[in-house]
Amino acid sequence: PGTSECVMPACENDFQCDDGRKLCDVSTYTCYLPPAVCATDTNEPNNGYNDATPVVNSPFVGVICRDDTDYVSYAIEPARRYKVEVNFNPTAVTGMRVEVVEANGDVIDSNVLSFSSGAVIQYNTADDDSGLHYLRISGDSDVQDRWTYTVTATSTERPPVISCEAEPQDGIETND
Repeated sequence: PGTSECVMPACENDFQCDDGRKLCDVSTYTCYLPPAVCATDTNEPNNGYNDATPVVNSPFVGVICRDDTDYVSYAIEPARRYKVEVNFNPTAVTGMRVEVVEANGDVIDSNVLSFSSGAVIQYNTADDDSGLHYLRISGDSDVQDRWTYTVTATSTERPPVISCEAEPQDGIETND
């Protein structure tokens, strides 16, 4: 039913859309962003754990497109400190999600970029950890269609584990 209100259409042709990648849907007179135009990614498919691209020699360079998710795997060892860095080109990325994930799907840590060129995630492995960890990179930004990214995964000796249990202090009574 009509509302007796005049509404100006957002567009009547593609040239009226504010982003050169957007198209005008003349049935609704609205601009929309079509699927990303992206050159073939040489590491595809790497959209899941089973297809993850292994990082054998760090750094690793990959390509991600808007609305795509890439998985990169790397071997872990027990009792180590890991530092995983992801840098994007072009820089000033916003909305991209970077997550370090265990083989069972549990997220160890994550970072959503906001006008940043990359993310750094640091974490420790337990005394019995081994196998693979994954870096999940989600192209959730619509700023452009394609980014190049570099992944560097390094490990060092884990710092000593410090107990947080309180010890009785000399001269202070406890209720034991």
